[in-house]
Amino acid sequence: KEQLARAIVTLHRNQPAAAVPLFEAIIEKQPWSLEAHYLLSQALGTAGREASAERALERAADLVSSVTPQDLNDNPRLLLISSLVLYDSGQLDASAAFLDRYLGNRPTDVQARKQAAKIASLSNKRADALRELRGLALERPDDAQVQVMLGDVYADMRDFIAAEKHYRRAIEMTVPSLRLVGRLGLAQYGQGRTDLAIETMRRLVDLTPGRSAGASIFLGVLYLHVGDLDAARVVADDVVRRMPDNLLAINLQAVIAVAEERYSEGRQLFEAVLM
Repeated sequence: KEQLARAIVTLHRNQPAAAVPLFEAIIEKQPWSLEAHYLLSQALGTAGREASAERALERAADLVSSVTPQDLNDNPRLLLISSLVLYDSGQLDASAAFLDRYLGNRPTDVQARKQAAKIASLSNKRADALRELRGLALERPDDAQVQVMLGDVYADMRDFIAAEKHYRRAIEMTVPSLRLVGRLGLAQYGQGRTDLAIETMRRLVDLTPGRSAGASIFLGVLYLHVGDLDAARVVADDVVRRMPDNLLAINLQAVIAVAEERYSEGRQLFEAVLM
């Protein structure tokens, strides 16, 4: 347990690469540990090792099928871990079934309630998701993750004003991730506030040069939307220079070329995307 706790703390300190060997050491001694396999998949994914993360998740999903009723009686937390594994594997109904059983015994568990909100949102039960998240927000006013989740649900409902409010609250509470700032930009764009979205995304791209092609491409699309073709072209060309096989960036180059009446070049770029 101490070894697992140390690995979990390392992962939560945003040190996924350091957490990977810790989880691997646990699995070497306890190959049946469902939680270790699941958390290993999380650490690998966060560290950018997607293929390895997928294999670890598949192994965790295999272990779920071998969990016995006695195992669940001895360790009810396995219900929650099984739900998380199945959720990440795209098996929402099975994930919800395990989670319902767990919440029946642990109705106040914060992680499980957040998971219930995620499943409700993905199942188009957004009123249920909002009810759970609002309750958590009242109980945990400093929980940035709850604010992000509320923002995501409102964004899915196309209430971009409410989404921006919750994203801003989350940003005030913590050091914002690239993804969170990007979500703020999307919420601003959804309100038709393209100027603010450009400012947000430009600041994000400037602070993290070369780290987020998606953010750069979105910024280029925003420039295109307001008719600033020169700025859009600079952004698209920069992404392609760093990532020559990025089809979204090449497609953006093609759209810009057509907008500038460089039709032959635009056609060649579109053909390159379709090849």
